[in-house]
Amino acid sequence: MTSSLATRALACGLAVLVAAPALTQESAQLSAETPRAATLGTPGAHWLLVKDIAADRIFLFDADSGRTLGTISTGYSAGAVEFAPDFSAIYLPETSYPRPFRGERTDLVTVIETQGLTASDEVVIPAKRGTGVDHRTYNGLSDDGRWMYVVNMTPTMSVSVVDVAARRFVAEHQTPGCTMVLPTGDSSLALLCGDGSLLHLQLDDEGAVTSRERTQPFFSPADDPVRELGVRLGDTWYLTSFHGTVYPVRVRRGALELGSAWRLSSDAELAAGWRPAGNQFAAGHAGLQRLYFVMNQAGDGGHKDPGNELWVFDARNGTRLQRLRLYEPAGRVVVSQDDDPVAVVDGAGSSLFVLDARTGALRNVIDGPLLGAGILQFVPAR
Repeated sequence: MTSSLATRALACGLAVLVAAPALTQESAQLSAETPRAATLGTPGAHWLLVKDIAADRIFLFDADSGRTLGTISTGYSAGAVEFAPDFSAIYLPETSYPRPFRGERTDLVTVIETQGLTASDEVVIPAKRGTGVDHRTYNGLSDDGRWMYVVNMTPTMSVSVVDVAARRFVAEHQTPGCTMVLPTGDSSLALLCGDGSLLHLQLDDEGAVTSRERTQPFFSPADDPVRELGVRLGDTWYLTSFHGTVYPVRVRRGALELGSAWRLSSDAELAAGWRPAGNQFAAGHAGLQRLYFVMNQAGDGGHKDPGNELWVFDARNGTRLQRLRLYEPAGRVVVSQDDDPVAVVDGAGSSLFVLDARTGALRNVIDGPLLGAGILQFVPAR
């Protein structure tokens, strides 16, 4: 050590020695903190759950104030959550290993109590649930809140049925060639099939399948397949293809009914490369009967890229109502279901942009503490 470095090191050491007694005296005057657990209370209409794609956690924000209300710790590759009808519980599908990514795999539906956002129970399910890019339709909940459906891929396709009211796994039903959950009632669900059709399952009171029906193929898996994300407004699911064709599928007297398809873009816009964009590219508002689509101009193959516009449509007739320029490229959109709805889109970094869902005006920007936004979900309106 040179003499100058030795002198600096000695000076630093002396500074620490001199400062240490002062710190000790100061800390002796501090009172001890008492740990306490905060509770959430009644949920707000704009409470927003956001999965952090870079960490095993889900944030709960108030979209109006931007305040962080709490976090939920998750297991590996957690999916979208489901909500008990009275918001007494959040159901979280997740995977656990005894080591971070090694050891015997356990798949779970974990029950999160909603006042403290802590795990209160869990249901073990077959260790084969589908995971990958964050998609809303890897799982779903029956309309009455009793059955939770979890997609399996091993690569054999099936669906696990959990009675979340009774906190028990019920059954695994084989669904060869069909996957992604679209709930259609209190005891029925549809799944998207590789031949361009839908499989519709009806369950009895014990969760057993009583009916399996297939629709006719209604899209071309080779030329323009339907994307994994569906948007449900009332009794109708809206499924969208890579090129932007929207297929309404209604539930009528317990059966699926295919409606008339319509397109997001004109021939000229399609030729110019406009396509639905991102991994959560569509959302809707049931009361307004509006559909919202993130769009980009990247053409074929650019469906995973973010989009720079948000297109708004009347779901009843396919008329485009608005074409909004986004503040930053976005890949996800979600809309609250209250009478004063907001639309939230993600940004290029960790920001979330809160828009008036009627006008598109910017209401708020939420910055951090996200490392990156995954699935966006509003707490159901009450």
